[in-house]
Amino acid sequence: MLKDIFRELFRKSLTAAMLIEVASDYFGVLEVTDSYLQLMGLNNPLISSDSTPNTLAHLIADEKSYNLILDQLREAKHSKQVSSFPFFHENQGREFTCIVEPYHATGQDFSFIVVSFSLVTVQNSQSLVENTELPEDELINKRFNHLIQDGLDMIAILDDAGNYKYVGNTSLSVLGFEPEYFIGRNAFEFIHPDDAEQAVIALSSIAGKSRVFLQPFRFLHRDGSWRWIETILTDLRKEPTVNGIVANSRDVTDQIDARNNVLLTNERLRYVTKASSEAIWDWDIATGSLSWGEGFTKFGYQADEMEATIQSWYAKIHPDDLDRVLQSIHLVIDNKETNWFDEYRLLNADGSYSFVADKGFVIFDKNGVALRMVGAMQDVTKTKKEEQHLKLLESVVLNTTDSVAIMEVDPEKFPISEIVYVNEAFCKMSGYSYDEIIGNSPRMLEGSRTDQEELKGLIQKLLMGLPGEATLINYRKNGEEFWLNLSVTPIADDKGQFNRWISIQRDVTQLKVEAVRQSLLSGISVLFNDPADLKKTAASVLDEISKCGNFCTAELWLPDANEIKLKLFARSEVDERMERFYEETADLMVCKRGEGLAGRVWHEMKAEDTSISGIKVEGKRIPAAINAGIKHVYGLPLIYNGKLVGVLVLAVRASHKLEGMAILSDNFSEFLAGEIKRKLLEQELGEVFEFAPDILATLDYDGYFKRINPAAADLLGYSEAELLKKPAQYFVHPADRFATIRMIKKLSRGDKAMSFENRYLTKSGQVKWLSWTANAVSVDGLIFAVAKDITEKKMLADLLHKTNSLARIGSWEINVVDGTVFWSDVTKEIREAELDFQPDLDTGIHYFRDGKDKDTIKAKVQACMMHGTPWDEELEIETFKGNFKWIRTIGQAEMVDGKCFRIFGSFQDIDARKRAELLNSEILAEVAESEKRYSELFHFSPLPMWVYDLNTLYFLDVNLAAIRHYGYSREEFLSMTIRDIRPEAEIPALEQALEQIRSGQLLYNRTVYSHQTKDGNIIKIDIRSTPMLFKGRDAKLIVASDITKELLYIDAIEEKNTRLEEIAWIQSHTVRAPLARIMALVDMLGNEAKQNVITKEDIQKHIQTSAAELDNIIREITAMSDKTNL
Repeated sequence: MLKDIFRELFRKSLTAAMLIEVASDYFGVLEVTDSYLQLMGLNNPLISSDSTPNTLAHLIADEKSYNLILDQLREAKHSKQVSSFPFFHENQGREFTCIVEPYHATGQDFSFIVVSFSLVTVQNSQSLVENTELPEDELINKRFNHLIQDGLDMIAILDDAGNYKYVGNTSLSVLGFEPEYFIGRNAFEFIHPDDAEQAVIALSSIAGKSRVFLQPFRFLHRDGSWRWIETILTDLRKEPTVNGIVANSRDVTDQIDARNNVLLTNERLRYVTKASSEAIWDWDIATGSLSWGEGFTKFGYQADEMEATIQSWYAKIHPDDLDRVLQSIHLVIDNKETNWFDEYRLLNADGSYSFVADKGFVIFDKNGVALRMVGAMQDVTKTKKEEQHLKLLESVVLNTTDSVAIMEVDPEKFPISEIVYVNEAFCKMSGYSYDEIIGNSPRMLEGSRTDQEELKGLIQKLLMGLPGEATLINYRKNGEEFWLNLSVTPIADDKGQFNRWISIQRDVTQLKVEAVRQSLLSGISVLFNDPADLKKTAASVLDEISKCGNFCTAELWLPDANEIKLKLFARSEVDERMERFYEETADLMVCKRGEGLAGRVWHEMKAEDTSISGIKVEGKRIPAAINAGIKHVYGLPLIYNGKLVGVLVLAVRASHKLEGMAILSDNFSEFLAGEIKRKLLEQELGEVFEFAPDILATLDYDGYFKRINPAAADLLGYSEAELLKKPAQYFVHPADRFATIRMIKKLSRGDKAMSFENRYLTKSGQVKWLSWTANAVSVDGLIFAVAKDITEKKMLADLLHKTNSLARIGSWEINVVDGTVFWSDVTKEIREAELDFQPDLDTGIHYFRDGKDKDTIKAKVQACMMHGTPWDEELEIETFKGNFKWIRTIGQAEMVDGKCFRIFGSFQDIDARKRAELLNSEILAEVAESEKRYSELFHFSPLPMWVYDLNTLYFLDVNLAAIRHYGYSREEFLSMTIRDIRPEAEIPALEQALEQIRSGQLLYNRTVYSHQTKDGNIIKIDIRSTPMLFKGRDAKLIVASDITKELLYIDAIEEKNTRLEEIAWIQSHTVRAPLARIMALVDMLGNEAKQNVITKEDIQKHIQTSAAELDNIIREITAMSDKTNL
């Protein structure tokens, strides 16, 4: 834009000149003055920013002159110095002086060159010389005519010192002095002191040069002003007709002033552009060229990046805006309008877009044809964003769920603020319409429970110009309370007066209610964790509920054991009026399903909210409630896991407090139901813990008992305090301590529940075997453990092991699923393997003797696995020490759905018997004896337990062990009394025991009774009993241990021991006699000398007799073993 303005002013200059743009490889003509065109006789050429060297050649119109000027331009480009030179324009037939003046651009070396031209008036010096023979006067006249020919300039002749020898008549018009005034004076007297040095240098440099151009300098005018003079010095000192230096001077003050004005205007415009936010542009509509101002650097472009075409502008307009912008421009031009304006998005150099506001002014010629359009573009991106931000804020205010209010403030008035604006959310929150709110004070929302102190503090901060925040109870139009959080900011006007308050308000009722609920739940949790019983705990909880919600009473109703009726279990503390209410309704503390408020809530399993005035009067409770001032009642079902635990009944005389919402919610009901259920279970389980016959304990991860039941103290002989004082391993048998510590560590690391056995030492030094089942709860950092006394079982197992060892019978087992194999110690001993040897199936079969024995055992095992076929075979094995031995192997499969899961059996050492039989295979019959499989260890199922009503003797509850043990279903049990499982003969003893229990003489009891199962079997039961409260009823907890089998087993063992003694005597005495005879007779067969006494036939008969006797003895032993079930 600045260049365009300069070009316009340059064109009107009085100096004949061209404005040349310095390009990288050529010189382009930007503009020419009208004076130059007149001087050269040219028409106005089409000059544009894309001119080429041809344009310059066209303007010079003379090849020789063009080349000369071009050389001077190149020199000026590199030297950056002003130069002048004469040239003769052949087409014009005249001589000119050309001045080449480079101009510097800001931040660059230079960007353009001004080439000015002046006509040389002394055109033919040679003609002056040719007429030297003329008279002096005529010669001078001739000289004068030559000097002033066609000249408008001031002509003078100077000597070497610069003194005037001659001055032309034009001095009067140029400088106001007569020519005679200059004669004899020195030219430097008239030159401005600041320019004198430059003139002296130019004058002294004339030697050896034909001409020297002096840059414009200031020369004194007669009126005392300084005129800018442009001078060309021509050295004609050798010309006799001149004999001096010719100074051709022209007044260029107007040109200099015009140029300075252009530069000053240009500079001013440049600074204005920099100071403003606008980017100037100029569009030549006829040529399509476009000039960009410096302001476009604000969009990231450099000057050399801006193409001077209208298409470059179009390319920078956002595609979505381009059609609209072009249409608006064409509409203005077509309608002959001068002003155009539009807003659109302009492409930045970095690829982003800026919003611009663009204004243009269209210039038309006299015929109405649009020639140019000059405009200014302003970056309004920030403004647009602010507008969008304001629209967004407006949308937020209008659509936010938070309430917004604006108030005018006048501290001199009361109330000091008046509402002038609210959004829709404020109306919804308060219940008032917009018209009802506007003009009123925000205090219209206050009520009796609004915190005036907090409100006062908020207003004081606002009056000081500080923002404030408060959370208050306010009231809706219908009188309903709600919690309101408001954040208020004071806004100052132009004078700094805070006369507006902007308030952002939010209904935080749910948050406050939730905070109250959490606080109430926390307090209730503490109460439920107290060791007090449920009745006392419930009363304390109901007191907290009443205080929190402003309820005049709170009741807890619980169902009875049979879940037929509800009973008032506990209530809160009340005032005198409510005490009279409970006195009047003392006989109404029980209700059926659907009866009364509590019964209806139970029946419907949903909350009920009822006004007393709307209830039909039934019985005494409603009139009594009216007399007590009760206005409203609430019934909440307390449901846990889909089952009713109880009903909470609440009553108010007026509206409940806002905090009451924390109670009247499903979340609170679920929590309270869970706590009541947990307390009931704790109460019941606590009684089980105290009176269970097995050991129940909790341990920490360090191995210390944290809690242990009395059964442990009874069994081990220590007090509870002694057991809790030391780690559990202290009481463990030394041989089992390491394994016990390892088990505790495993559990503490999070391993799964595990079972293990170890030995404890009682206080008296006895050894007790305990079978433990333990599991860790990482949240509590505790280990829960249950232990059963298995000392008798261990003793019986040990006795059985000794019996098996004596009979040389071992056991084995194959787990078909995982392929593991088990051998008992006796089996390993028979096979001469180490006790720590781990067998597998291949090993077990491999060590049978090759051939028939190995093939037989393979076939038997395969048939057993495939079809469950048992086997009983006598085969020969090779022991791990390389000895061959006869054994009897028995195997049997455990099949499920036709698939074998386990094979087990026995392994008996029969080598001695077998080898004795082989001594005389002809006379000894093959002994075919079937060994019976010893049964597995007795299985001790969980103990049967039940609860019965002390008054009715009906079963109230039974466990699965009892159901399985006695054969009755649960429904059958619950329809029976404890008399029904006693034999008729036991009834008198039962009645006597019950009488002692009812009289308080027998609270805790342990004895052995006879019971009868459903199928009529009589069993012996070890009974432990303790009193308890079961769902509000007096009851007894019974733990039963069936000891029938234990007693029979002990008798059987004693009988077995007697028979084993007989077998041992027979083996040690009876077998010895025939065996000794056989051995002696065999010796006689090998000694012929002795056969003289008794013949060989007799010896054989005696052997047969002794062998038969031995066979009878063995059969007798076998028969006795079968009867003993070894």
